[in-house]
Amino acid sequence: MARRMILVLTLGVLVGLAGAPAWRWLERSLFESLPVYSQLPDFALVDASGRAFARERLKGKVWVADFIYTRCEDTCPLQTSEMRRLQRAFAAHEDFRQISITTDPKHDEGALLSAYARKFGADRARWFFLTGKEKEIKDLALKGFRLSYATRQAMLPSDTAYERAFRVLLPSAHAHHPGHEDGADKPGIQISHSSRFVLIDRNFTIRGYYHSNDAESLEKLRKDLRFLLNS
Repeated sequence: MARRMILVLTLGVLVGLAGAPAWRWLERSLFESLPVYSQLPDFALVDASGRAFARERLKGKVWVADFIYTRCEDTCPLQTSEMRRLQRAFAAHEDFRQISITTDPKHDEGALLSAYARKFGADRARWFFLTGKEKEIKDLALKGFRLSYATRQAMLPSDTAYERAFRVLLPSAHAHHPGHEDGADKPGIQISHSSRFVLIDRNFTIRGYYHSNDAESLEKLRKDLRFLLNS
């Protein structure tokens, strides 16, 4: 411990002599380093315009990702509103990108994703709404971003006494993942997904997870974004 303190103090003196820019570099290196999580695997999805969208399109960028779907009336509008705030806050940073991936690809075709993007004022050149095959999206969420994700068919309403009794005996269950806010469900389908934002650096390494409904966590996301964009 003593040796570490001596090293820090020595470096501080040397950097102080070198000037303010060098001191800011030392400060970031010692006190503002971000955790390093897993490497995000390659993926191949489709944007709202129907064009192929691969991971390489984000090479050299710092970006934030989340999972939403257009029929969601619970956390998704809140997530997307917060993404809009991030878009405005970091508009001056040319290397900043955002992606929102639908968890309801059978419903969320290009026209619907485009309308959703317009509704929230997305800059389509820097904020991409993506879809693809359901299995690919599920694998990307679970194995790539390491987020919770589940879908299942829900029982549709019926007027028959037999089916009403069946629903009472075997009520449908909505999957819940502790620590995450789940998406809303619609008749016929239930979708459970994490509402966290994920921060990815220029080398496709995940550097942070943030609750989209927590002010302190969102402020931490902004701070970490500035750090990566200015590094």
